[in-house]
Amino acid sequence: MLNSTTLVKPASMTERVWFLLLLLSSVSQVVDSGVCISPQASWAPYCQPSYQVYALYESARTDVNYWLQLDQQAQAQATQWKNTLGCDDSAITGKSWCKNYACALSFPKCDTTNIVPLPVCRQTCKDCFRTCSPDRSILPPSMYASKSASTWTAAYS
Repeated sequence: MLNSTTLVKPASMTERVWFLLLLLSSVSQVVDSGVCISPQASWAPYCQPSYQVYALYESARTDVNYWLQLDQQAQAQATQWKNTLGCDDSAITGKSWCKNYACALSFPKCDTTNIVPLPVCRQTCKDCFRTCSPDRSILPPSMYASKSASTWTAAYS
């Protein structure tokens, strides 16, 4: 049985802060914030993930609306990139690399232990944005060159 003589109380403010941080870090390691699930293809008709997807909560195993919402979010993002940045299908493969990137963002793949989500590959991002029109005003060229044009073509013509 613990009594007041066996517990060591932190003396200084610094010791109290470190004690609190240590306590909070030990609690955060116990809490599980998500689950890996294999969704049915019909639940996400646009992306159709064929791998273990990291979901935010356990009840997502049967929540079709959760998956449809993520699928619609990915489709809207890919459409926005196509409309605003001029991103198109790959000239070599004919596939939409931006669809792959949007789906990877909305449906994070689980690691091999099925515990945590993997980050999206940098190559997936590059493949998407390489298909975009080079004449876009994401960042104005004036940030890199001493020109005031709003597009790359205008700045370097």
